Amino acid sequence: MASPSSPPPSRPFTPNVTEVRTPLTTAHPPPREKNGHVSNNSRDSGDLFAKEPTAKSPGTDVPWLASLERVETPPTPSASSPPIISPRPRLPGMRSASPSVYPRSPFERDDSRVVIQEQSRTIAALEVEKASLTSSIEQLKQTESKLQQTQDLLQAERTKSEKLQRDLQRIQSDIVTLSAKTKQQETVIAGLEAEKANSLQAQRGIMDDLERERATTQEGHEKVLQLQALVDRTQGDVVKLSAEVKSQKEAVSRLEAEKASLNTTVSKLHSADNRARELDKALQDERAASQALQIRVNSLEKNLSELSNHSEQQQQAISLLVTEKNTLAASVERLQDAEASLQEVSTQLGQERGRAEHLQRTVHQLEAEGRETTERIEQLSAREKELSDKAREQESPCSSILLKHLKLIERRVRELEEQIESDDRAERLEATLQHTQDHAADLELQVSKLKQAQSTFKTQREDLESRIRSLQDSENSWKGKHAEIQKQHETIQAELASATKTRGSLTDEKAALEKQVRDHQTSLSELQQKLNQTMSELALSVRALQQAQAEAKGANRRAEDAERIQKDLQAEGIGLMRSLEEMRPKIVELTDVKLELVEKVEALQDAVKSRDSTIASLETNVEELREQKDAAEKHLAETKAELAKERTASYDNASELQKAYTDLQTELQSTKHSAKNLESERTEFRHLATRHLEEIDRLSATLQSQTDQLNTLRAELDEHNLARDEAQQSLQQAQAEIESLNAEIASKDVELDRLHTPGPNALSNEMLIDLQQQHEIELSEAQSKIRSLENAVFDAEAKAHALQKQVSTLEDQVSQFRPSSRGSQRPGLPPPARPLSRGIDHSDDLRRQSLTSHRPPPSALAAVPASDFDGLSVEARHKRRVSLGMLKARIDSEAAATTRNLSPVVKHSPLPTVVEPAYSPSPLSSLSPRHSQFLDESHVFWCHSCQGDLVVL
Repeated sequence: MASPSSPPPSRPFTPNVTEVRTPLTTAHPPPREKNGHVSNNSRDSGDLFAKEPTAKSPGTDVPWLASLERVETPPTPSASSPPIISPRPRLPGMRSASPSVYPRSPFERDDSRVVIQEQSRTIAALEVEKASLTSSIEQLKQTESKLQQTQDLLQAERTKSEKLQRDLQRIQSDIVTLSAKTKQQETVIAGLEAEKANSLQAQRGIMDDLERERATTQEGHEKVLQLQALVDRTQGDVVKLSAEVKSQKEAVSRLEAEKASLNTTVSKLHSADNRARELDKALQDERAASQALQIRVNSLEKNLSELSNHSEQQQQAISLLVTEKNTLAASVERLQDAEASLQEVSTQLGQERGRAEHLQRTVHQLEAEGRETTERIEQLSAREKELSDKAREQESPCSSILLKHLKLIERRVRELEEQIESDDRAERLEATLQHTQDHAADLELQVSKLKQAQSTFKTQREDLESRIRSLQDSENSWKGKHAEIQKQHETIQAELASATKTRGSLTDEKAALEKQVRDHQTSLSELQQKLNQTMSELALSVRALQQAQAEAKGANRRAEDAERIQKDLQAEGIGLMRSLEEMRPKIVELTDVKLELVEKVEALQDAVKSRDSTIASLETNVEELREQKDAAEKHLAETKAELAKERTASYDNASELQKAYTDLQTELQSTKHSAKNLESERTEFRHLATRHLEEIDRLSATLQSQTDQLNTLRAELDEHNLARDEAQQSLQQAQAEIESLNAEIASKDVELDRLHTPGPNALSNEMLIDLQQQHEIELSEAQSKIRSLENAVFDAEAKAHALQKQVSTLEDQVSQFRPSSRGSQRPGLPPPARPLSRGIDHSDDLRRQSLTSHRPPPSALAAVPASDFDGLSVEARHKRRVSLGMLKARIDSEAAATTRNLSPVVKHSPLPTVVEPAYSPSPLSSLSPRHSQFLDESHVFWCHSCQGDLVVL
């Protein structure tokens, strides 16, 4: 290192790349000071080695001391000065023709020290640049580690996103079920309101009928009162007649007393006796008639009491029938609601399956994008490794050369100092200084090269940093998506918990409905028995009524009025029986629906069991949603209370209306015929149900067979994939062997070149030709192995494509049998590839090479960036791969042909790798010829199985 008191150098130690590092030729001598000495600070280091022809010896080399003249110093060269002409370099062993005569002055020593200081400064600058290069390499390593960490983070985020998407699918299905249930509850409420309005209208009609019946009953009571009044009148007439009889008896006694006095009136008395007898007979007749009327009145009262008892019994039976009708209607409604909910659940399951398949497709797309990003990251890491290896390779020879030159410079400095101290020859010093200057120029050239490499490294580093930033941005976006998905997950978990609770309540209601249906069936059987009994009793009562009508001729009009009333009641009873007949088929349908619901419930229970595993993981978030559940339960309780009030009101109205249906049991015989018709319809429905079940069994059997075929095809596909992976591994091993063979060939070529130089131990041409033939045989064997492996891979891929086609066709057939998953494809399988319709010919080797998509080795110069294939479809990628494989094969063949024509000894690899030669200061190193990698620039290639896509170099 230079001392701080040394003068600043007049020549820059780090020139630009465009400048030529040569000493400056001065046209004027340096200036003198007042004492006659030359100033040290005004000297330029380029003036030390300038060689100008003098007048004495124009053609010979003159020592630099003899060429010194005392002239003004020219201005220092600037960056804008014209290029400097470099003198002819001097060899270290070269001496001047004339020996040095003049003794050395201290000024010359100062100049040499200045030159040495400048060289030491250049060496220090080179060391600083070396340190900066090592720091840049360490930074590259750090960026590599950061890339690996980001890749791991991306993988973890992908797994998390996949899990969250699965939870999303499940939760969305639960949300859909909940929304369907809420809609169903709304529809149920609307139906209940409609039924409430209908029931109110029916109640109003029934109240009107009751009022009419009450009016008719009041008329009947009035008629009975009129009959009683007539009986009382007849009794009064009988009393009057008895009083008249008494008066006549008194008159007869008077006449008997006056008999003696009134003999003339004897005839009159005889006639009066006859009349009295007639009157007695008439009285006896009237008494018998009155007694018969009393007997008839008593029998009518008995009949009325019996009819009232029968009417009460009929009212009780009708009330029971009405209550059972209401319960059956409620059960029918519940079953209809359950069926509607099941249909909605099935439709929702189909929708959720479609959504799940869509999400799976998106997941696969994201996985493909992740794979592409990982491939990009791997390519970037490979480039970083290549750059770091190149930097190390460049650093190692440069550092060794610099160390050697430093040692040489130190030695020469020591020799110069010794020569200066001992006043040795100036010519030797000049030669050593010239040599050191040449080495310094070479070192500066190397420094400029290193700076260029550093600039390229910096640009590559900036590119890598920009890519890392883009990856970080994408990572932040993924984190945001992850947070949103987590929020959706939480909300959907809450809705899922409420859905599970509603499902439990529905199962309980279903069990209660089943119990009610059983109870209704038992009550119907009991009612039928009661109806039979009432029919027999009604027949007896009808006979008694007919007898009473025959006996009570006077009460025919009243009976006709009662019959009219009875006909009106019978019409109302017919309406009730029709309603009962309408209820019977609904009950039969409910039984069938019950069976179907049992089957559907079993299927749903199986589905629920599969979901229970996911629900177990989601039970942790149930506490947050209990408040919502309580609010919903309160709302449901209020609605239920309102419904219960309405039901109680309707039941009260129905109980009031049941009293009006006392005389309607005579119309129950028609119900038997309707029951028989219903039973026939029920048998027909059962036959239809059995047919549908048989069709379902047949379809399920076909579906099972097709699923078995699908599973076998998948197993075969897996086996073919394994075979293809093994073939690819063997191909990779063969490629590794080829690369090792190429490396050995290159090393042997280097040895051949080294041995080709003339020397006492050189091999003969025959040995070289034998080695060349042996290498060619090994290469041909390796290429044959590669082709065989490529053939195997090609066959495996063809089989895989055929199997994928079969799988897709089978999945289409299965989707036809599944209406819920119609139009969905299996996301795990790739789309079927296009079949190859050509046979195998001599160009199949190139085709199979084009079909294999291997990653290029890191030593390849022209590497295609990973962003070129982003956003392309599978067919476009296939076309690109095929065309690039064809191009590679063509280039390999042409390169092999050209190398064989150029030299019979040197062996060429399929794709030649550029090996950077080690540094050598000799000028002959720049004369080695370099051939172009891609030869001609007019190559056009087409793929045998692609259309409209070509590659042009």
